[in-house]
Amino acid sequence: MTFRRLYTSVSPGRLAAGVLFSSVLLAAPSFGALTYTMTFDEDTELIQVNQGNENAMVEWSPLFGGSVAISTVGGWQNNIAFINMRAVPELEEAFLAALADGGVISMTVHIRQEDNVGGDPNWYEGMLVAQSGDEAEPPNSMWDQEFGAADRVFNGTPWSPGVVHTRQVNIPMVGVGLGEATDRNSTLEFWTGAAWANLRFGLNSEGLENSRFTYYVSEWSLVAEPPPPPPLIAAYTFDTGLESFVAIEGSGDPVHSTNFGGSVMLAPPAAEGWAWRARVSPGGDDVGELMRTSAERGGMLRFDLISQEGNFTDAGGLQVAVQPQGGGWAWNEIERTMGAAPVSSLGDGWDVIRMAYPLSSFLAGGVNNQVAPVAAYHIHFGFFIADTEARYFIDNLSIEPYSENRAQVDFTTGLEGFAKEPGSSFFFRSGDTIQFFNPAGQNVWAGRGTFGSSGNAKAVDVYERLLEAAEKGGVLRINLMNPTTVSGIVPPPDEETPQEFTGLSINVGLDSGSLQVVTPITIGAGTFDAMGQLPENFRRVLEVPLQPEGSDRPGLVLTRNAPNYQFLIGTSAAGLTGDIVVSLDNFEVIVANDPEIIHTPALPSGAAGIVGRVLSSGEGFGEFSASGLPPGVSIDPVTGLVTGTPTEDGVYDVVFTMTVGDAEDSTLPAQWEVTGAVPPAPAIPVIVEFAMDGTTAELVWTGTGTTPVNVLRSTTLATGSWELLAEGVTAGTFTDEDPPVGKAFYMVVVP
Repeated sequence: MTFRRLYTSVSPGRLAAGVLFSSVLLAAPSFGALTYTMTFDEDTELIQVNQGNENAMVEWSPLFGGSVAISTVGGWQNNIAFINMRAVPELEEAFLAALADGGVISMTVHIRQEDNVGGDPNWYEGMLVAQSGDEAEPPNSMWDQEFGAADRVFNGTPWSPGVVHTRQVNIPMVGVGLGEATDRNSTLEFWTGAAWANLRFGLNSEGLENSRFTYYVSEWSLVAEPPPPPPLIAAYTFDTGLESFVAIEGSGDPVHSTNFGGSVMLAPPAAEGWAWRARVSPGGDDVGELMRTSAERGGMLRFDLISQEGNFTDAGGLQVAVQPQGGGWAWNEIERTMGAAPVSSLGDGWDVIRMAYPLSSFLAGGVNNQVAPVAAYHIHFGFFIADTEARYFIDNLSIEPYSENRAQVDFTTGLEGFAKEPGSSFFFRSGDTIQFFNPAGQNVWAGRGTFGSSGNAKAVDVYERLLEAAEKGGVLRINLMNPTTVSGIVPPPDEETPQEFTGLSINVGLDSGSLQVVTPITIGAGTFDAMGQLPENFRRVLEVPLQPEGSDRPGLVLTRNAPNYQFLIGTSAAGLTGDIVVSLDNFEVIVANDPEIIHTPALPSGAAGIVGRVLSSGEGFGEFSASGLPPGVSIDPVTGLVTGTPTEDGVYDVVFTMTVGDAEDSTLPAQWEVTGAVPPAPAIPVIVEFAMDGTTAELVWTGTGTTPVNVLRSTTLATGSWELLAEGVTAGTFTDEDPPVGKAFYMVVVP
């Protein structure tokens, strides 16, 4: 059986931004906007060498249909070559228009190992620098690592002789006020009104500072038009490469695999136990940009973990850490047990779990509280593996920042809708936080927040977002700071059978007639010292899914159009004496994103037929569907997992859809051509159980799956004596409520 994808479509508005689709960054087309383009057919055109850099070289090359070779000696250099953005009237016109309304600088970059003399660097990153100034203001500079071969890997392809690494780079540019501070981020910022402006080309390499490195630019353009809004979600799907996945701490190199439509196979462990296995480093692409957005407003990291059947148990631990590059070396880690995630079968002895991690727990939590966005992040993956024969694959890694549709009470003016519950010792405002003292015990509620259409203005804003979340889902976020225990965790000596302290849990309840309770965090006993204190500046961002009415997914389910919503905050801590002291801040409700499908399964996908996942924003709240799938292929409405083996040849016009509440559906069409399909084996019913007690006769059969069958009865077995009792039965069982007296024979047949 073979598959051929005939076409796939994406909206032009998204293409203009440079969309990550099936792990390929698509070029930014122009739709009649003011544009200046250089193709370097015969010379270097407007790219000039920096005469002040004695190591810099700029030369025209016939390679790649005509290109500019930019080279220098390794190390960190941000001014090898430059373009004067006012060098010619046509470029200046496009540049001034882009300063006013925004624009995109695009170029095609090529790197060859044989042009880099001296060996392989530890990493290799090109950069673009926006610089502008005039007599009154000293020059500003904003540098941005946007393209490169980090850790000897470029665009997922290992650094190796004879391989040409090519990348289409699309970078937004904007104008900012003269003298205004500019940031290191993924947007080139020039001063509006400055007397001059240069776009500089740079290089950052580590490991071979005395070696010469070269990259080629074969096409350059500036498109002056406001860039479309950024995508709501971006992903690495590993269809064609590793996407900068590398080994860490000597664990062995990960390998790109064609299994499951493209995935990353982690190196097997050398021995049983725990170790860091690999990392990926989003930087200058859509995934890196949405990581930076998530650093500011929170978001979700999700990925598929695939292994052989039976490997996802509580004995297997998975730890994920985010390390900001260039902004400090603080680690923020979350650990999950593999057995805690729902397991889906991929067939042929393989299982998959979809891991989900709130990024606010990394970037706005933990001891170091690394919140500020940086140029790139390292995402580290560590495992505790009890079986060295187990194989693990990572696939479909996505980043989805939370929406800006949110509201919060921050307790700057009072309790803002909250009040003390009878079970709490104290519940009061302290500074800009809520602080409460709860007696030790199970499910002690401290306070109740009531959100309706009247009262505190902030609470009313939260109520309006809750009404929206009841339609399409959302997230409740609460900041937890420095919980402590007043009398420590050591039971009093006169207690005969002290109960062992296992940890402190923070509980959140929703009282809507019946009480729903979730526990977003339990702080283990080992985290506390003997005096009941946690590490200094302990802080966590608690996140609870808010599910729309009718949902059966984890979280708190909201009722549509409720007159008010009442939330409870409390604690559980058995084995303690004295009060528990907790501080909370920023009770925030965030409405789920609208759906935006960015990826459909790659084809073909190995011996199991189709194995892949539809990726869309709104995952966790919406519903996936597909029309026109070939027979034998299905989609899971909750997870978007597409599996199966087509059983009929043909050309299929498939439309994938993601629905999130009352938001407009997102659809993505694809045409699939199936040839050489293997028809399903014929259904052959086999009766495996039969019981007759004089008043009823019950039979059970196998071998037909969901294929409809007919049930017949005879008392003589003679030709023409078979009586039809039921037709179209799919349940695999049938009860004859009126069996004949004496002998009777039954038959199950496929019509």
